[in-house]
Amino acid sequence: MAAKKNSTETTVKKINVPENIKDYIFFKRLPFKLDEEQWKFIEAVWNKNNIGVFCNACAGSSKTTLATAMALLMTAEFKMYESIHYIVSPCQESTLGFLPGNVDDKISYYIDPLIDAILTCGYDPDKLIVKEDNMENVKNGTAIINAIPSTFLRGRNFQNSFVIIDEIQNATTHEIKKILSRCHDNCKILCLGHTGQIDLKFPQDSGFSRYLDSARKQDFIEIVELTKDYRGKFSQWADSI
Repeated sequence: MAAKKNSTETTVKKINVPENIKDYIFFKRLPFKLDEEQWKFIEAVWNKNNIGVFCNACAGSSKTTLATAMALLMTAEFKMYESIHYIVSPCQESTLGFLPGNVDDKISYYIDPLIDAILTCGYDPDKLIVKEDNMENVKNGTAIINAIPSTFLRGRNFQNSFVIIDEIQNATTHEIKKILSRCHDNCKILCLGHTGQIDLKFPQDSGFSRYLDSARKQDFIEIVELTKDYRGKFSQWADSI
């Protein structure tokens, strides 16, 4: 007679992680078909040898959507990481502390691209993003995305996390160092920006190009480019001026 199963035992659901990420049905949920450059970005992120991926991408190339899709896939679905950190680098960093409200209120000015990306991937941002008014989802473990302005990173330490740094072209070398030096090797770090869209008062203050040049020499970082603007000819014209 088989032994009775202890009532305190839990059944761990096996997660089947595909060898070829292109075969996974997750990407069929997206409302657009990925081009060759976008698949190269996905495969660079999926590559276990890449701790970091730098993406130099033009406007309208879906870089934030693709980065968020991979973060949700590798964290929420495959449980390869424990949490997601979305770090925005606003060029108005010096004035961010003077915006009204708490940290959630301050960051809300900058996370619309993240919210749009989560919705595009078919998830509910109200359940996923950690907020003071979302503590129930924080307690039950479904709120896994921490949206943080780079201003509030002091004392933070990133381990076993999927880290997205968006609009990194608007950060100085010192600010980029402040973010990246907090990441352990068990993280996946995505740096998203565009050397042609620097919004700083003095564009030469951006540290993105310097970090891109250095990253090319590292065997644990891959650099990819997204060059196609899918918003349409008006956006393409505006970006060319």
